[in-house]
Amino acid sequence: MSVRAEAGFTLVELLVTTVITTVVIAAIAASIVVGLRTTDATNERLAESHDAQIAAAYFVPDVHSADDASTSDTECAGATPVIRLRWTDGSVVKVASYVSESAGGELRLTRKYCEDGAPVSTLTIAHRLSASVPPTVACTGLAGSSCTGEPATATLQVTDTSGYSFEITAARRVS
Repeated sequence: MSVRAEAGFTLVELLVTTVITTVVIAAIAASIVVGLRTTDATNERLAESHDAQIAAAYFVPDVHSADDASTSDTECAGATPVIRLRWTDGSVVKVASYVSESAGGELRLTRKYCEDGAPVSTLTIAHRLSASVPPTVACTGLAGSSCTGEPATATLQVTDTSGYSFEITAARRVS
């Protein structure tokens, strides 16, 4: 009689392999689902943080340089600003106006920058602003607590539609 070689897997080996594969696939699927669920929240937090960083990158140097501030002067803005900051660099009069305006179906904080009365740039520094909590500025300076005249400090507070709020305080450089 001849002995025939039997190649292949036993039923027990196949069952163990199937169970292990099922556990690994379930773990991978769970991690993908968690990743997909947190992506939107993470993107929103990054966008909020980005707005705060951009606002700080422009607002702080503008306040550092400002010789004059106003919350009613429409110079460079064409509308009533949240704050208008003006300074002279050499013989060039520079103005940065921060304006809350609607664009693309959302409320935005925009920085409008002019030199010697001519527009140079317009930049959106904060998106998706809350309509119920508009951007505000508080100042201290020679005129007391109003944002008129030469500011000692200025604080910009912004709240977006998700409720995320940030505050940037800057002090004028003493020359």
